[in-house]
Amino acid sequence: MAVMLCACASAPASPTPRALPSPVAPSPTPGIAFAEQFDGGPVGQLRTGMSDSAAFANIDDRYQIKLRKPESLALSSFGGVYTNLSAEVEVRFAETADTTSAALLFRLIDEQNFYAYSVSGDGFYALEVCERGQWRTLIEWTRWPAVERAGGANKLRVLVRGDQISLFLNDKLLVETVDATFTQGRLAFSANTYALEGAVVTFDNLVVQPLNADSTNPEGTTRR
Repeated sequence: MAVMLCACASAPASPTPRALPSPVAPSPTPGIAFAEQFDGGPVGQLRTGMSDSAAFANIDDRYQIKLRKPESLALSSFGGVYTNLSAEVEVRFAETADTTSAALLFRLIDEQNFYAYSVSGDGFYALEVCERGQWRTLIEWTRWPAVERAGGANKLRVLVRGDQISLFLNDKLLVETVDATFTQGRLAFSANTYALEGAVVTFDNLVVQPLNADSTNPEGTTRR
């Protein structure tokens, strides 16, 4: 099971504790909805090229994140600012992916503040929130037999209305929970590994749709 790693470095110890400033989210972008199949190039705001932790590219009509070193996390943000939305994307792992996970990040303010809906290459899913660089688990890593491993497509979908968060995997409703840490933000793809240099995750068939806050909740929801 892959474990999510924090994207930011720890701050040095200080003899006098100080309150951290609250993250400030940008204003929402109303009325934006799009679908992207990556057959004509990646969404304009997604990263391409190299960073210290990963290589980002549109290869074979999929957006690819290739991690350059173990114990690393890489993310690429895109789109407008959303409050309530449905977002889905297909995720695929390379053949050796037991120590790798991929995530759809939402309500992202910056690289230290966001929610992460993750699925791992060895068949688990989880929901976590990273606030001021500190991770908190909302839904524990849970084994799910429908997770496709090497090469198979995993369709991750998150549905967010107010403080309600619903997770879907391969068109099956997994769970719903409630959290009000963040109320709006951008979206991002991320990948991380704790043991495998060169791990590859691809993303495809992205669909984003803003929602009305008072829309009907999905039936058959499991609440935690």
